[in-house]
Amino acid sequence: MKMRLIQTLSAAGLLAIGLAACGGSSPVTITSISGVVFDDLNKNNLRDAGEPGLKDWTLYLDSNSNNAFDAGERSTLSSSTGAYSFSDVPAGPVKVGVHLHLGFSSVQPVSLSSSDLEQAKQTVQTKIINGTVVDNTSAYPFQVALVRKADGSQFCGGSLIAPHWVLTAAHCFYNKSTQDTFADAIQVRVGVTDLTTTQGQTLDVTNIFNHPQYLAPSTASFNNDIALLKLGANATMGTVIEPAGPNDTNLNAGGMAVRVIGWGRTEANTPSLQLREVPQELTTDDACKVAFPGLTGVQLCARTPTGDTTVRESCSGDSGGSLFTQNAPLRQVGVVSFGSVSCTEINTPGVYARVSSFDAWLGTTTGRPATDTQLTVNATANTPAVGIAAQESN
Repeated sequence: MKMRLIQTLSAAGLLAIGLAACGGSSPVTITSISGVVFDDLNKNNLRDAGEPGLKDWTLYLDSNSNNAFDAGERSTLSSSTGAYSFSDVPAGPVKVGVHLHLGFSSVQPVSLSSSDLEQAKQTVQTKIINGTVVDNTSAYPFQVALVRKADGSQFCGGSLIAPHWVLTAAHCFYNKSTQDTFADAIQVRVGVTDLTTTQGQTLDVTNIFNHPQYLAPSTASFNNDIALLKLGANATMGTVIEPAGPNDTNLNAGGMAVRVIGWGRTEANTPSLQLREVPQELTTDDACKVAFPGLTGVQLCARTPTGDTTVRESCSGDSGGSLFTQNAPLRQVGVVSFGSVSCTEINTPGVYARVSSFDAWLGTTTGRPATDTQLTVNATANTPAVGIAAQESN
């Protein structure tokens, strides 16, 4: 799988960045830079029929030229068709960056013909305690069920963060200090809400990568409780969710509305065979540590929303699932880790691995390079459109 970014200049008559205007000596300012991000499925450096636009990829103007998306830099998200644009771009060399999603690397510049641009133009037109059952498989297509290969029973959840990578919890595979679940003993079900059906796609797991500093449950802290599963093939039934990164501090603020989903216990020892969702509210870090004094900065808490007198919580079986923002674009902020034993204490929050704290480890493990993709646009009247390609890694 290869990601491609088409770069075009949309202002007629204003053809240059950092070049003198025709017949004059002063630089000009173009009105916009626009293009489309799409999935180059056959890796031929062209946009062919059926290759979809990629939604919610971050494009930014790399003002300090460090190949990374930093706080304060102008950015935009690609639309549902992969389209993006920047307006009022100043004169001079402009560095346009695209923040690579997990599982993508192998960056290379490409040139695109006018027919490629026309193709792009045409495309642009175009667990849970007291939760609610999710019966629409397209509602949260990133959610996956981890099942035992021997009998198909579900034991944890996870989220698809790249075509063949699943984010989940380390404690799903470790009991105290001994690994008791191995890759060849489990599978992942993608695109399923009802576990009693044959919905979706079932994929083998080739590798389990637990965070190297994960502390076993015997410490009671579940510190660094995060893991990655490498799948034997790309998931085709689901779509990925982007994990929150270091710059997304606003997504970790106390009081923020979030949501958690899973197939965990609904009461007593009764698991749910239907995917359920429940609203949550992030607590402050201080409130989190009052409930669980041993917590560290790589953990966060969420609880029943303020004013709601009904306990709404994740529980056993939801472990490894996604805690994510409620507003589009959805971003994953936490991985279900642990909580109260009964799951019914309204004043006790659930604890989650703070996803943004693990951005570097996620990138290293999945093969995403430490720096983003960027290009310097110095267009002339005869300059072909310039794009960026990123091939699926690992």
